[in-house]
Amino acid sequence: MSEPDVSTDTLPNGMHITRTETNPIPYPLPEGDINSSAAWKDAKVQLADLGVSCWGDKISEYPIELIQSPALRAPEVCVGAGWGKPADIWSLGCMIYELVMGQPIIPANSEDHTVPLLHVVRFGDYPRGLVKQGKYSDLFFNEDGSAKIELPAQKPLSDSIRRRGSPDAELFIDFLQLMLRLDPAERASCSQLLAHEWLNSELVLPDVKPNNIMFDIDSDQVMHLIQGMPDIEASTDIGRGGFTITRYESCSIPFYLPKGDVNSAATWKDTKIKLADVGVSCWGDKTSEHFTDLIQSPALRAPEVCVGAGWGKPADIWNLGCIIYELVMGRPIIPADLMDDMVPLVQVVRFGNHPSDLLKRGKHSDVFFNKDGSAKVPLPDPMPLYEPILKNGSRNAELLADSLQLMLKLEPAERASCSQLLAHEWLNS
Repeated sequence: MSEPDVSTDTLPNGMHITRTETNPIPYPLPEGDINSSAAWKDAKVQLADLGVSCWGDKISEYPIELIQSPALRAPEVCVGAGWGKPADIWSLGCMIYELVMGQPIIPANSEDHTVPLLHVVRFGDYPRGLVKQGKYSDLFFNEDGSAKIELPAQKPLSDSIRRRGSPDAELFIDFLQLMLRLDPAERASCSQLLAHEWLNSELVLPDVKPNNIMFDIDSDQVMHLIQGMPDIEASTDIGRGGFTITRYESCSIPFYLPKGDVNSAATWKDTKIKLADVGVSCWGDKTSEHFTDLIQSPALRAPEVCVGAGWGKPADIWNLGCIIYELVMGRPIIPADLMDDMVPLVQVVRFGNHPSDLLKRGKHSDVFFNKDGSAKVPLPDPMPLYEPILKNGSRNAELLADSLQLMLKLEPAERASCSQLLAHEWLNS
């Protein structure tokens, strides 16, 4: 590397300042396809230059109001409406867009006074409430919220993302929209973003079942709950190499139901749930390397898994549909003690015939089905899944049935995504 340039200046008080020009250090790219997450799995990234950060309750004492680089500056900062953690979320959204798309949302050389006007071009008009809060809003906007100068036609981010043609374009647009809301109060939190499907769409959880959905309780609650319980039985064995192995019998901990109507969502609003036992999960582009083709418990097993047609994220969606049915109806779609070789046949009884394309892809299809797609053994009359739901009498039974139909499509490519399910009326009714 070449020697960095060094210059010196003298301050009015006679002190000398030495400035050293920073030089980027060349960093070798990892081996393999750099567009694959696998190529970067060992790379570590750190956030640097935190000298201007501050605590959220100390913002009023911050020495300047105009934070952030102009191209990454949040709307509330631009108009002087106060700022907080949501300003970080805006900045993060701008950076993620630039990293994915290869170009910034707002040009990096934009002047301070042009940024809020460029926001209007890219994101639309500022909310009236935000304009009213901003002590500098009158520099950019009229009283009705319109810009003081004529602006070019809007150039929505979503258009440029869709033109790129990525298969996850809609997920990426949804993810960015949660961060780049002009009103800071409407932006997503970090925890909400971490749970978004765009970040998790590659992860497959092949062993989701009711037993793995658990209450999240703190250690003090655990100590209170286990008081008075009998001692846990333990046994020891000698393993390979002479090591002693201690085994403890698992024991359910009684968990008190919350006070109030247990059928009301309000009663459960402070309850936290966690998904446990995700040790057999894998990345979507690594399913061919998974230690077994026959994932999932038999009663929750997706059709493509049964016939050996390959599996991915849609298998999780099938699994989820089976679990939701069981939690709502109080009984499983397919008996829990069913043998592996009976599952695809029972699926025909509950969901109808497997699509011919799915059977063609399945390397085990001929074990269960004839060439014309019919079952190799006589089957009982169909037992449609959705009639018991509608007979259940729930006021949102039809919405539940519609939601389950989106999850329990025999063809995996036709199943809904997580984001589509989260937007379904059954969850939001």
